[in-house]
Amino acid sequence: MLDDDYSQTPTRHEGSEQLPVSTSSIPNYPENHANVGGTVVLTELAPAQAPTRRIPSVLIVDDNPGDVELLRIAFEMCDCVALIETVGDGHAAVQRLTMGAIMGTLPDLVLLDLNMPRANGLEVLGSIRLDRRLERVPVVMLTTSGQAVDRRRCLELGAREFHTKPEHIRDLVGLVQSLQHYLDSGADSHR
Repeated sequence: MLDDDYSQTPTRHEGSEQLPVSTSSIPNYPENHANVGGTVVLTELAPAQAPTRRIPSVLIVDDNPGDVELLRIAFEMCDCVALIETVGDGHAAVQRLTMGAIMGTLPDLVLLDLNMPRANGLEVLGSIRLDRRLERVPVVMLTTSGQAVDRRRCLELGAREFHTKPEHIRDLVGLVQSLQHYLDSGADSHR
């Protein structure tokens, strides 16, 4: 994917970051919210004000900040409403998913790079496969590798899809739009 300048946004917890979300297209978005440093923070809501549909979430696992930023832009360009969280290596991804299983905060979709430090995408898929609590989380591989052997191994380990990172933003937007069904089905079912 194209490299782009990357700027840090506020962190959610060590090793991950919460990226900004556009609230203009969120159905039933509450009036009482604050935008703190680019991250939307909801204040406590009365039951009548609560959104009727949960906002889906995406975990991007990629060690390239430029690729992460391009994915964030692609989500914005296709008007996909989602909370975007990122981690920069496979070890942090496994920790985040394990904690999410414990806390009931699993993402609706994981976009996973193959070549990363500490634990690569295959190792992450292997960890997910061994943890029954994570088996319903859809994982889509998004990598620079176009090799058939990588595709086969990822799909055998449980990845739902395997995509080579597009070189043009319009192609990345199209890819993100094709993944919308994961977010739609995830928002309708609470984990």
